[in-house]
Amino acid sequence: MKKTLLLALLMFTFILTGCETGSSKQGKEMAVSGEDTFYISIPEEMPANGAFRAVTQALINRGWTVEEKTDAKIVATLAHREYNAKLTFTLEDNQIVIVSDSTKDGMPDVPIRWIRYLEKDIQKFLYVN
Repeated sequence: MKKTLLLALLMFTFILTGCETGSSKQGKEMAVSGEDTFYISIPEEMPANGAFRAVTQALINRGWTVEEKTDAKIVATLAHREYNAKLTFTLEDNQIVIVSDSTKDGMPDVPIRWIRYLEKDIQKFLYVN
């Protein structure tokens, strides 16, 4: 009985807090403070097209839509549930630079968990290609 009551109380608390996870709270705070840029180191000998190939593979692997692809940048979007995520990838000083211009429920937000998944996939593809 106590376990059932505790479980019900935990579920009620979760619902009252708007089902907000730590990553979504962090994403809102990051967007407000302008912390919307991420960096991934690339091997020095890797040409730009190799780095962008890894980015493209990771985006496709995760279901993102590549909206624009040039020699200088890649722009990708993902609309899922209440998120409208837009990421721009550029190269700078042997790094892939990721800039988020994303919203959740119409408010600025950084989809931090999705970016972390992409970072892991990009790292994997950088060293496989």
